[in-house]
Amino acid sequence: REENRGSDTYNISTFDYFDTYLPAFEMGMKQGRAAGVMCSYNGENGHPSCANSYLLNDILRTKWNRPDSIVMTDCGSVSFLLHKPANAPSPIHAAAWAIMNGSDVEAGTHLWVDNLTAAVEQELVEETAIDTALRRAFMAMMKVGRFDDPDQVVWSSITEDAIGSPQHTQIRDDAARQASVLLRNLGGALPLEEVNETVVVVGPQATNVYGYLPDYFGDEVCPDDEDPYKCISTVYDSVRNYNADGQTFVFPGILENTPIKAESYDEALTAVENLADVVILSMGISRASEREGVDRTQTTLPGLQNQFALDVLAIAAIKDIPAVLLLTNGGALSIDELLPIRDYSTVYDATKPQRKLSSTQDDSSHQEGISLSKTYKSRSRNVRGTTGQMLRKFPRKYAIIEAYNPSLGMQSVVEAMFGIGPISWGRLVTTMYPQNWSETHQSDQYDLSAGDGLTYRYYRGEALAVFGEGMPSEDPHEQQFKCSLQQNITLTHQWTITCTMANRATRPFAALLMVYVRASDKVHVNAPYPVPLRALRNFERFTVEPKDDHTIRFELSLEDLMLVNNEGHKEALSGRHFDIIDVWDGWDGFASFRLENVVTTGNVMGTETTEVKR
Repeated sequence: REENRGSDTYNISTFDYFDTYLPAFEMGMKQGRAAGVMCSYNGENGHPSCANSYLLNDILRTKWNRPDSIVMTDCGSVSFLLHKPANAPSPIHAAAWAIMNGSDVEAGTHLWVDNLTAAVEQELVEETAIDTALRRAFMAMMKVGRFDDPDQVVWSSITEDAIGSPQHTQIRDDAARQASVLLRNLGGALPLEEVNETVVVVGPQATNVYGYLPDYFGDEVCPDDEDPYKCISTVYDSVRNYNADGQTFVFPGILENTPIKAESYDEALTAVENLADVVILSMGISRASEREGVDRTQTTLPGLQNQFALDVLAIAAIKDIPAVLLLTNGGALSIDELLPIRDYSTVYDATKPQRKLSSTQDDSSHQEGISLSKTYKSRSRNVRGTTGQMLRKFPRKYAIIEAYNPSLGMQSVVEAMFGIGPISWGRLVTTMYPQNWSETHQSDQYDLSAGDGLTYRYYRGEALAVFGEGMPSEDPHEQQFKCSLQQNITLTHQWTITCTMANRATRPFAALLMVYVRASDKVHVNAPYPVPLRALRNFERFTVEPKDDHTIRFELSLEDLMLVNNEGHKEALSGRHFDIIDVWDGWDGFASFRLENVVTTGNVMGTETTEVKR
């Protein structure tokens, strides 16, 4: 969290380090071969990150075998060592503690420049430590040609024409489109196609380009314009472009955080009542609500946004017109009253065992990607309506899109709303918790398995939507897949999942399949440490042309079935048990395979022997 950063410390267990917080860094350093890392302001177990030898030396450089990796401090981190939890007695000591515990480059302050000489003289720093830090930093610069003849460096051939080039713009727009998640599409509200009708855009983010940008956007967003935001298409601009034969109006109604109704509130509702054939609610948060150094204490929409949205939806329901809720935000949002409840009783649920497909899995085992029924409910609530009646349902046609921070890509998001281009909706990158979650969860609690748990791997409460969720397309029934599981004949510790996706739509389909593993109830009961409800092991996005099929393969090994123990080691539990492998499309299509009678002897990774009884 941002509060008290630079002087805070959090208790992180060895289990949580290796089960949750370190795997992404390990993958980046070992498989991605990243040049280095940045140490943060926060402290772990009493040790500030930039003076944490356990993380920077023992783990990064020794355990992961990356002695060459650079550690750059976040801006000002060395000066923060003068405060708690480190409480360095002087700037000389702060500089010494940082470099002697693994940092190589100081950013934001000049404690090293001003104090390292004295630190060496006082024998707080060994000269070999300075030599090592210099060697790491200069070797990295040498590798990218920093000291070579510019004519011999590939970077020198990149001209200013590359800035904003069509190729880069396309990548940017594809990213915005593929990151947007279609959470609901009741009544086939989307695609809007060419509505040629009157569209009313309401909400605080309708024209607020600042709300589309992430926390660390560059100063020159639009380098060729005097207005740094002129080149960003707003929700209103984009809708107007694609509704050229109709009329498009914008009535924001409210500001992002204003808690008091103004005249514009009723003006917007009146416009929806009297003008709209389609209404788009552009809601969310910007850097005005949270940013570096500033936390939110609630996950709900700030100000009057929730009430305003309920009022607009009430009118849309009474008028029987389509409504689209478009969310733009960086941090998580809870939209309990705006999200039709999905009945998960028949949908993939990691907390419930799936049906047993077969007592044995052989080379010919197949499982269809099953299309499951889904039911929606609605909460009753007194809201404003032209007749003053109780709203007991959402609009018959109602779509919800989580667009996160699309930056300059809002036009691509709106294109997807209108059914223009390929079908390429994304999936949630976080679990969407209910609004009371922030009231019961402590923001300084980093034990993911404690209480109701945190993240899709451990959360046992009722989520509004789960990590990985999202409708594959406006009509998921147009895409179907089937999968088969095959065990490697010569390597018993490896399995291959082959999936074929069929696209029956008239547009290209950017499919996305995710592979999860789950342990049996027996493992959950017998393991002497927390066991995830499920864990993502692989995913793939691939394009399927209209009226065509596409086949992909996923490889899994014994390591994918292993768990992290309290000592931070991966292990396969001894004894006879089974594991479940699930392939999920993010909605109601999944294929499950049960690995029967997995028998392991020994436990720590690298020493165990495993046999899968067939």
